[in-house]
Amino acid sequence: MKTLVIFIQTVIICSLLSCGCIETKKTAATQVHYYYWPCNSFSQTWIPDSSNTYSVKDLLELKIDEDAYLACQTCDGLIEVTFRHPWQDNIIEILSEGGIVKKGMMWTSSDEIDPGRENYNSGQCVVPMNVIRQVDDTLFFTIDYSNVTFFSNAIDVNIHSSEEAIASGYKKWINSHNIRRNDDSNNQTIYYYAIIESDSLLLFRKWGRSNEWSERTFKQIDKQKLETIPRKMPEIMERSNTIDDSN
Repeated sequence: MKTLVIFIQTVIICSLLSCGCIETKKTAATQVHYYYWPCNSFSQTWIPDSSNTYSVKDLLELKIDEDAYLACQTCDGLIEVTFRHPWQDNIIEILSEGGIVKKGMMWTSSDEIDPGRENYNSGQCVVPMNVIRQVDDTLFFTIDYSNVTFFSNAIDVNIHSSEEAIASGYKKWINSHNIRRNDDSNNQTIYYYAIIESDSLLLFRKWGRSNEWSERTFKQIDKQKLETIPRKMPEIMERSNTIDDSN
């Protein structure tokens, strides 16, 4: 009889543990990572028709697709070229659990807090979303740029912190001192909201005390495909964008 009782207790305990495992798997299965790639990240520049620094060919090699550039007519020895700077692109990752966003990251550039940059290349960073709140299909969050480390080149989407970037050999950005952090206040927290659609994300960013919101569209992209996109700045350009720690 005692043996039978022990057997029954063992069966019950195993069943409970098995249910717990199944429930854990079920919960984990509801967690989905989504990645978003910008749709409208093009730049315009006028370059000399015959330049020793950047030729038209050099610029056009930075394109990601055939529509990513446009060479216009020559004017006073200059050519207008529209092209993509892939290392400046904002990448968004969100972790959704049961259809609700729980965590998020942005891989972005110094232009996010200093759009007035001139005559030097941007720095890149990876930052977490804070104060995440979702109402139906609208996502609200903030990002604090006050203690962000900026690096000289685009950061891989498998890296989720400045510490990881440093450990992986990323070099610090040479122009960190030039950033005008939130030019109309000392508050270095930036407010965002995003409308989540079936295959895209419409991102809005608030500009300081002006209460003006900028709008950008991001397309959902598979992580494996995202990792195949050449986002790195060319080595010759990065060398001039990096703090020299060799001395």
